[in-house]
Amino acid sequence: MSESLRAALSEQKLPSWACDICSISYGSTVAQLPSDIQVATAGDEKALHHFFTTLLTRRVREPYLKAKKCLPHSNYMLDQELVEQMDVSIRTKNCLGRYLRSESEPVTISELTFGDLTSIPHMGAKSVIEFLSYMEGYKPIVPASQTEPDIKQLQQKLDNLVFELRWQPWVASIVCGDSRFPEIIRPIGNIHLSRGDTFESLLEGLSDFSLNYPAPLINAAIGILESVERTVKNIEALPLDEVLKDFVSAQLKRGKKENLKALYARFGLVREERVTLEEAGQMIGVTRERVRQIEKKITDSIVVGFQPTFMPGLNEAISLLNAHIGMNVLEYSDLLQAKGITRSHISAEGIIHFSELCNYEGVEVEIKRLSDGTKVLNREDFNVQRIRTIFGRLLSRNGIADIHIAARHFDIDESEFIPIAQQFLSAVPGWEALDDESRWWIYTGETGSGRNRLINIARKILSVSNPISVDELREGYLKAARLRNSSNPVYSGDWEIKVPSRNAMLMFFSKIDDYSVNDEMIFTSSLLDYREELGDVERTIVEVFQNSPSGVLRRNDVVKECVKRGINKNSLVLYTSYSPIIQHIAQDTFKLVGKQIAAEALSAHQDALAKKLKRRAVLVSDWKDGKIRICIRCPESTATMVLGIPATFRAFLGGKSFEAYEISGERVGTIASKENQGNMWGMGAFCRKNGLEENDILSMEFDIAAGTVLLYQSVLSEILDDID
Repeated sequence: MSESLRAALSEQKLPSWACDICSISYGSTVAQLPSDIQVATAGDEKALHHFFTTLLTRRVREPYLKAKKCLPHSNYMLDQELVEQMDVSIRTKNCLGRYLRSESEPVTISELTFGDLTSIPHMGAKSVIEFLSYMEGYKPIVPASQTEPDIKQLQQKLDNLVFELRWQPWVASIVCGDSRFPEIIRPIGNIHLSRGDTFESLLEGLSDFSLNYPAPLINAAIGILESVERTVKNIEALPLDEVLKDFVSAQLKRGKKENLKALYARFGLVREERVTLEEAGQMIGVTRERVRQIEKKITDSIVVGFQPTFMPGLNEAISLLNAHIGMNVLEYSDLLQAKGITRSHISAEGIIHFSELCNYEGVEVEIKRLSDGTKVLNREDFNVQRIRTIFGRLLSRNGIADIHIAARHFDIDESEFIPIAQQFLSAVPGWEALDDESRWWIYTGETGSGRNRLINIARKILSVSNPISVDELREGYLKAARLRNSSNPVYSGDWEIKVPSRNAMLMFFSKIDDYSVNDEMIFTSSLLDYREELGDVERTIVEVFQNSPSGVLRRNDVVKECVKRGINKNSLVLYTSYSPIIQHIAQDTFKLVGKQIAAEALSAHQDALAKKLKRRAVLVSDWKDGKIRICIRCPESTATMVLGIPATFRAFLGGKSFEAYEISGERVGTIASKENQGNMWGMGAFCRKNGLEENDILSMEFDIAAGTVLLYQSVLSEILDDID
């Protein structure tokens, strides 16, 4: 408990029940309480807390306590900056903020009395105790005059923290406006998240933050990140029922907490089923209309983005729901407890309700009442609301949503799904088809975040070369997508980042403000500065190429020059392979994207290789890890593509059929050939599904023993060094 409160109430005798809870003798006073009170249950802790808040409310009317200084040894000034830093409730912050605005003179904390604090409007005993507890452990932020080594340590700490957190799976699920994370709504420097922006957006904004701001702001940023991380760990340690109850109560910023019992029942946090408005009203003695108003206030305050709201355990509960079709809903509630997912009861209806509120896709059941009144779990045929969720998630990954990829997330045939999805999206404001076939979709309405992965990568490339051809933009986007798909498990399987077709990209940028398209070249209305659009490594790479007379460099030369400028060598290996601003134009030959290179700058060998590549359909045919690898350049018509089998492998591939699979493991038809012919066919299904076009690179790896073939799209720069 607060030491200031202990000193003020030291002579107060404790009731017998409080002595029992704290394991001290009867008749003890507050002064005899142990410094670190240990209680057996959360109920005991709540009872003690209620006792001290009630005691303070009553005793503060006494002249002695009213005039007693709360924190006589705290020689800090109470100002708005300190209030913003406090790890206290929003209510306490708002009360202190209003108090400061009403005072004409500076406020010294050591001069504050209990009477001063309790006289602040709406500042109850709970807020007073919260303020005292925080200030007793308060340590001021290190002043801006600290030494340079200290600043560097702070910068390194923030950079390390940002790097560690951005790979956490929950960063895209926490949004600005979630009442459980009030700290991320406060601005830091010039970073100000809007309602619905994700914590991932904050981390992106903090990537170079330590280089541009003084120590106090760096400390504030560190404090916010650490606070969010602590809150996440606390939530992850709770069972699902407590997570959901805390989530509901966090939305009820004002109002009677006694209403929570009825609200929990209304939201399905009971064994049987969600109660009606009438039943909830009877529980707390109000009308059904008043319950509806409170419930609407809570649901309207819930902020979700395209990603599901951070809710540990809910995915597991949904999986259990889908796996027990036909089970009695009461048995399902008991099963949640038996599996350790919850500690108290949650109804199946409650799980479905929260999955909708928190944007969780994947619920495949509905509640069906049988003739005898029993309720069981029943499979839904189709949920059109999921279309918007799936398209939104695809949009957040790819910048453009492909209806064929979206179809993979539904358990109905693609031919049945596509017209339903097209009709549904056409009726939803903000969604717009890019092409006449309504395959590619974008969202032009208001969203929680204005970020778009395709635009972000395009801005990087256009800051180096403006305008840029759509083919060069696609190649850069594919390289960036490969890096993200391979390094983050969130982007795997059907959720991996896909590359839109040339036509989809052209139509996309023709519809986006500040961009224009002319003769397959993409422009921005205003010039972009690479020094603002790129990070440290890519900015350095641009400067190295700009200092090269020819504009062409070997990989080792790029690495060597960047290392001289202080860039980590290991980072450079990654960037030279995956950065969208670098083009690998020939063997061990690199240039900046979109830059024109004089013919004399390239060696005769590289010129000859470039000409050879343009003529060849089969670019690579070799053995790779015990499999036959063939890389081909797609012809004009990918749907009817036929492969001439290289003579070296005709004996292995001729007259055979191979089951074709994507990297995600999904079957994409069969690739076959006749024994007396040197051709293979069957690649069209993969090309159509993934939007491959003329001159795109299709790679195939044939497993002779298994009778399978793996199909995937390659970038020309990835296979240049393997070409004969």
